[in-house]
Amino acid sequence: MAPERRYALNVSDLVLSLALAGLAGFSVTTVRRAWRDPDWRPFGQGWRFSPRAVVARAVILVSATVILGVLTVASATSGSAARAITAVGGLVGIVGVLAGGVLAVTLTSFGRPASLVPPSLRAGTR
Repeated sequence: MAPERRYALNVSDLVLSLALAGLAGFSVTTVRRAWRDPDWRPFGQGWRFSPRAVVARAVILVSATVILGVLTVASATSGSAARAITAVGGLVGIVGVLAGGVLAVTLTSFGRPASLVPPSLRAGTR
């Protein structure tokens, strides 16, 4: 029998996961600010996203954080349970990224669903 392989946690994966988690947290905070402040405007005009799609951006970043976090943990563990958790976590993350992409397109193109557009940017509010 071959000895069980042990996997080392890759430090760069961990650092990248934590950085992406911080960016996702900042994005969620931006969504909260967009909803609560009636005079909210996005910071800087150099950003390449529609201000209406701030929710979609948060969904994409949180989902990407899930994918990277699951892969980071999976690289440090072994066994059938780790494979199952990796598969489920990866699937959830991929579905979230795809749903966020669809939301971004519909929010920037059509402003629909209107419930996901910040109140200060909805049609007819200004």
